[in-house]
Amino acid sequence: MGAGQGLNPAVNRPIVMSVVEPQLRGQAFAIFLSVFQTIGWALFSYGAGMLAVQIGIQASFNIFLVWLMLINAAFLGLLFLCYRKDVLKVRSAMLALGYLGVARWTPRELPRLIGGLCTAAIGVLMIALKALIH
Repeated sequence: MGAGQGLNPAVNRPIVMSVVEPQLRGQAFAIFLSVFQTIGWALFSYGAGMLAVQIGIQASFNIFLVWLMLINAAFLGLLFLCYRKDVLKVRSAMLALGYLGVARWTPRELPRLIGGLCTAAIGVLMIALKALIH
């Protein structure tokens, strides 16, 4: 489960990097890390603790660490639908500002992204099944 959660920063930080212009990335990361992740962590911890009191810690972990991670993986997968347009907009702005060495996005990256998301989802599903069996 920890590996599944550890994959989340490796996915969401590159998304922020590629959809925010370079001169605004510092502010974007400051807001993202200090506000959204802090509030998310607090709500996650509070909700898991309150649920653990009601239904037990193992069931609470299954809900919060397995099912919510699956929902998060699905949401990040849905972001890909609008991600390409946002990346292209930022890249065109970077080119207009004179930034050089901008990597080009190609449709060949789609199977790799889908494969990575599927691998993560399968891993989380296997952990969920193992938790349900025990």
